[in-house]
Amino acid sequence: MEKKAFLLLLLFCPILSFTVLGQEHGFLFETRLVGNDANNHANIITIGVSGDSPGVGYSADEVNIRDGNPVFHFSPVSNQPPNVQINIFSNFVGGDNNICSEERTYDYTLDPSGVNTVNNFNENPSRGYNRCNFSTRIFTIHIDFPVDNNGQIISEICPEEEITLNYGYHWQFSLNGVDWTHFPDSKNGRTTTFNLLELLNLTSTPESALQNANKAHFRTGYKPTLEFTNIISFDIKNCSPELDGAIVDIQPSCSNSINVADNDNGSFTVTFDRELDDTKQEKMKIEVWDLVNGVWDGFESKVIEKSDFNGRSYTWNPRN
Repeated sequence: MEKKAFLLLLLFCPILSFTVLGQEHGFLFETRLVGNDANNHANIITIGVSGDSPGVGYSADEVNIRDGNPVFHFSPVSNQPPNVQINIFSNFVGGDNNICSEERTYDYTLDPSGVNTVNNFNENPSRGYNRCNFSTRIFTIHIDFPVDNNGQIISEICPEEEITLNYGYHWQFSLNGVDWTHFPDSKNGRTTTFNLLELLNLTSTPESALQNANKAHFRTGYKPTLEFTNIISFDIKNCSPELDGAIVDIQPSCSNSINVADNDNGSFTVTFDRELDDTKQEKMKIEVWDLVNGVWDGFESKVIEKSDFNGRSYTWNPRN
């Protein structure tokens, strides 16, 4: 039977749990003075958060809001019961005695377990209030757990692996949980997508910082006041080895090269760009498939360890 080999490489290492330090939540309010009567003398807005969180109030007489520039206020809600309510009230009295007075409330449910559900804190991540010459946007600030395509929580990342975090504003990272580095402006926002090596390069952090790091920590909040919410931490794993050069086939005396259609079950050698790390119990699964009557069919598979390698190279022998 004629055979053709297809090489499938999978890297296995133990799954380590990630940690979440604190289950803090927060709100970031962005407020502008808008409307044709924005310069009237009695423009006032107050924003309150239930519980122990401080509110904020603005008057149109304040210079930083009169020109239509946004003003920001961060309100942490770290020690709240599950239900939190925001109350926004604004009013103005125009020169022609035109009066506007409006009040709105917004309900949120905290997620003390850290496992987001349908009615979670970020169900309404951005709400808007636009009444009586004031426009306020309400941003929930709490990092959701990232999940993979199968809906499973992502617990570990490799330095070259892209990851997306949601529901922040300004972001920071740390490799020791103590010293924090601001994300570059290009990576700030409600959603941020990055990999660790990219962050290191963009923040002039040497890649050698990864050598003694086994976790990567992230948090989000409001940079000007250095107020941040929950921290999520991922185990740092090695990226899967990549092939370094072509597959070298070893011809048995009874067949031609594996690179042509009439090869039988000969051996081959593959070389990777790094060795397996046995300190992290890394294993690799190699699967060889046959092309039988135009259909790929599994031929044989092996799970191999560092001891099966010769340095960075491994030789497949179907008789072993």
